[in-house]
Amino acid sequence: MLIVHVFLHRNQEIVLVALSELIQLYSGHPAATNLHQLLAEDGLKKIHCAGLAGSSKSLLMASVVSALPGIHLVVMPEKEDAAYVYNDLVNLLGSDAVLFFPSSFKRSVHYNQIDNGSVILRTNVVNRLGSGEHLASGNYLVVVTYAEGLAEKVITQVKLKKNTLQLNKGEKISISFIKEVLEEYHFTDVDFVYEPGQYAIRGSLVDVFSFASSDPYRIDFFGDEVESIRTFDVDTQLSKEIHEKISILPNVQELKREDISEPITDYLDSKSVVWINDIRFTADKLNSIYDEISQRAVKSEETLPLSESQLTTGHYLISKLPEFKVVELAARNFYPGSVQVTFNTLPQPAFNKNFNLLADDLLILTENEYKNFILSDSEKQIERLTAIFHDISKSIRFTPLLKTLHEGFIDRDLKLCCYTDHQIFERYHKYTLQNYFSNRGTL
Repeated sequence: MLIVHVFLHRNQEIVLVALSELIQLYSGHPAATNLHQLLAEDGLKKIHCAGLAGSSKSLLMASVVSALPGIHLVVMPEKEDAAYVYNDLVNLLGSDAVLFFPSSFKRSVHYNQIDNGSVILRTNVVNRLGSGEHLASGNYLVVVTYAEGLAEKVITQVKLKKNTLQLNKGEKISISFIKEVLEEYHFTDVDFVYEPGQYAIRGSLVDVFSFASSDPYRIDFFGDEVESIRTFDVDTQLSKEIHEKISILPNVQELKREDISEPITDYLDSKSVVWINDIRFTADKLNSIYDEISQRAVKSEETLPLSESQLTTGHYLISKLPEFKVVELAARNFYPGSVQVTFNTLPQPAFNKNFNLLADDLLILTENEYKNFILSDSEKQIERLTAIFHDISKSIRFTPLLKTLHEGFIDRDLKLCCYTDHQIFERYHKYTLQNYFSNRGTL
């Protein structure tokens, strides 16, 4: 058990553990073990996982992904679904190995307004996939997306390499050369960088805000040698992380249309795993987006930000999926001959803030030898629940986890109960996405 914090409440020691404890438990699940073995074998298998409720889908993916190197593409029906799965996987696996791939537009591809934060997230995904660093080191990389994110094609891998400036610590390179490259990338020379596409040169320091990073880089030169590279905070100008090497990319949305001609699935290889909730729904959504943009292009005299050549259709997705290992997570499966892996999970019951009802439920589960976990982002909530259950009955046992998932569940096969505090207290659980916000006013 990984203990992350211990505190006392009413002379009672409360031990908080990390979500990695749940991953270890779920890795021993018979069905999860079976799924891992199927995916680890050679061959392009099609697998249907049935009977998953709540965030058990996220926990299953985390337990398998953490033991299976390579690229894992997770496709959910809508942005909100994808964002909640992304949050779950970040809490379970960490933010470095889990990326979000949204639409470039503020609402959807049907609208014309580009969102800079989304462009950064998309560019970061393309850069990480194109670099192949995760494959060389034998690690895994998870990309979470949805239909609108899949719809937009990305820069081709050939053009990506041509439009990427790689810098390494200790490398011999002149500041004047970097300036020439940045101007070729249409970066703007400013006094202080505050948004992607800007750079500033002050003596031996070069600040540059790449479209593949949520923070700008500060490159310190000693003569023509890169002495140090670090990210820094735009507001405070304080350093955040030290880097041995970085990639500087321009705004890939502003490249020629013929350069943006590859679906993101073309960056995957035959060993990649596609986790998809509903193939038919996603394909229909992609076709619908394509048809709508086509109709608008015919009716409108204005130049649209996307053309049909820059969109992926559902027909293409369905033709492309057989090249990968596919795990379907919806109740219905698309491939009739897929291998069935069945789970026996139930969603977290609604207790309507009735703590006596919740206490009775936990007592019954404990008597049936279930492991009870209550997940929360707040120590105060855990203290509150501990006090409530202590007053009701000292026989109630549960293990608190100081991180939460989106939806609780009960796994009957593993005899595991995971309840979330926001569902217990009937609070709205909002997802959070790593994003970029311009700070012109602050500067």
